[in-house]
Amino acid sequence: MDIITKVIENVKGRCLHVAFVCDLSFNEPLGIGYLSAYLKRYFPSVRLELFDPKVDALSAIESFRPDLVLYSTMTAQHKEYIERNKNLKKILPSFVSVFGGPHPTYFPEIIFDEGVDIICRGEGERPLKNLIENMLSDSDIRYIKGLWIKADGRLYKNDVDFLIEDLDALPFPDRDLYYKKSTFLQSYPSKPIIGARGCPFKCSYCHNSGLNILFKGKGKIIRYRSPKSVVGEAKEIKSRYNVKFIAFSEDVFPGINIEWLKEFYERYSKLNIPFFMGIRAEFIRADIAKYLRKSGCVSASMAIEHGDPIYRKKYLYRNMSNEAIVEGTRILESEGIHVASSVMLGLPFADIKDDLKTLELVHKSKPTHATTFIFQPYPGTALTELCLEKGLTNHIGIDNIKDSYSKAHIEGIDYEKVLKLHNSFSLIWLLKRCFNVDIEYCFRKLPNWLIFKWLNIAIKYFTFRKVIKYKRTTLEMVKEVYSALTTGAFKICSSKKKVSW
Repeated sequence: MDIITKVIENVKGRCLHVAFVCDLSFNEPLGIGYLSAYLKRYFPSVRLELFDPKVDALSAIESFRPDLVLYSTMTAQHKEYIERNKNLKKILPSFVSVFGGPHPTYFPEIIFDEGVDIICRGEGERPLKNLIENMLSDSDIRYIKGLWIKADGRLYKNDVDFLIEDLDALPFPDRDLYYKKSTFLQSYPSKPIIGARGCPFKCSYCHNSGLNILFKGKGKIIRYRSPKSVVGEAKEIKSRYNVKFIAFSEDVFPGINIEWLKEFYERYSKLNIPFFMGIRAEFIRADIAKYLRKSGCVSASMAIEHGDPIYRKKYLYRNMSNEAIVEGTRILESEGIHVASSVMLGLPFADIKDDLKTLELVHKSKPTHATTFIFQPYPGTALTELCLEKGLTNHIGIDNIKDSYSKAHIEGIDYEKVLKLHNSFSLIWLLKRCFNVDIEYCFRKLPNWLIFKWLNIAIKYFTFRKVIKYKRTTLEMVKEVYSALTTGAFKICSSKKKVSW
């Protein structure tokens, strides 16, 4: 009898127990919140609990006796969750493990790892609902769309499910699921909301390009919630929790549609909660900026990535001019909307002089905050495939993936200089703004001392506070800094902690 059949036999005539296992950190796991709310809607009698290995003793999950254990994992986290699952398999009575999230979606071969029973590719609401429904009714689970399943000695590779078109039909995320485990997340004054799913762009370095291919023919890739739904969630958050700020976390804010934005303004402006959102330079117009500001928008993310428009178009698939970036930033900043720009260093087919030109563009566009990342050749993306084709790297694979603050393995990149610029970018930018120094000369002459790295971090933090803009108490500021450090945001302290299970 395989593990799935055994668990189905065990749950006959009793309540099904579902455990989410998640290492809670600085960011709210909204995906898990959506899954919990969706399953509770359809299965009110099913017991759902979240277990955080940093908070819960092993005895807690042992006492719960889960039938399903759900893991949502990103690439680079997957090894830790696989090991944890193997440990739980040795200790707990029989349970079915389900791995979902970005990593199983893009790298379904995780199904071959020991202890992994099922993987979910793409949106998990309907596949998990169908899995639980079939388990409770003792029906065949082998052919559920969206799932790859090990059963009766075989592997069943089912096609991805259709995308959920009506996002308004989804319940709001079950935040209490993880707030019970993290008083920090519950009390943190900034709360995230997702107003859309999918991305309209195909940037060569981003996972979204692969997602668009995977779900081609499976419904609309880009789906927006209505202003009524989005504001309804914001109202609920305001009524239940300490909230001073909303961070909209979709790839592109739905407000690029002026009619959507006008209705949003009529509804949201009454809440008096400042918010942050993401936008691209080509969408910024004076009327959109005006309604964003009137609605309560105080800050926006707008990526620059690279300073050369020809490079951006050819290698990054971002077809926008430098003039559009400068003008878009000017329009937003003139409306009192602080812009946060992100750039990538260490890109293939470029060198440190190109990275310094990117800093020049940041200076010219005058955002409030800028942050840097180091390019990582994530498997399956168009830019990584080009690196392989041109022989620029042979270090491709999920086992070689690092975070975006570390050097990668791209031929021709001087990572000593890239890391130096990464650790001094904001400092040089400030010196350019205040004293009009020559950027290249300043970079060459600036010693690579630890004190300058710390100054760079301090500048980034204080400009970041103008982007995530709300009044902080001293305790909230200390918590914010501590969380950024312990989650590895500044690449100083590791977020990895030894856990007993």
